[in-house]
Amino acid sequence: MSKKISGLTEKTTVDDADEFVIVDSAASPKNNKKVKASAIKSELKNPSVNTQTASYTLVLTDDGKWIDMNAAAANNLTVPPNSSVAFPAGAQIIIRQRGAGATTIVAGSGVTLNIDAALSLVLNAQNAVAGIFKIATDTWAVFGNLKAA
Repeated sequence: MSKKISGLTEKTTVDDADEFVIVDSAASPKNNKKVKASAIKSELKNPSVNTQTASYTLVLTDDGKWIDMNAAAANNLTVPPNSSVAFPAGAQIIIRQRGAGATTIVAGSGVTLNIDAALSLVLNAQNAVAGIFKIATDTWAVFGNLKAA
């Protein structure tokens, strides 16, 4: 059964077989897409993992992903400026230092990484997890298991 997202409330029951229509308002209805609730639920519960074995600069498809930094040596995860990679406001990325090499979150040119002044941008240890959340054009909030400043 098709449902309108605008008609949903916190009490709405959504079955896996339900479909949501994504409307392409700039084009004809033939470009509309149907997405099953089961696919949406799966993506929300099971974010994709992007494993990296050396320093890495985020790309647009990393939005909503879990980035596994699996490096033996110290490495950087760089957050690029909006002029290079236009993540939408609200983009969220989770970072795990899977390997023994210390992972540092680095701001690309013009990027501001907001963080508690008592913390650094270095993940605390192997298997530490941190996250970033885009709050404005070139501004991100950083949170998680980070080393003291």
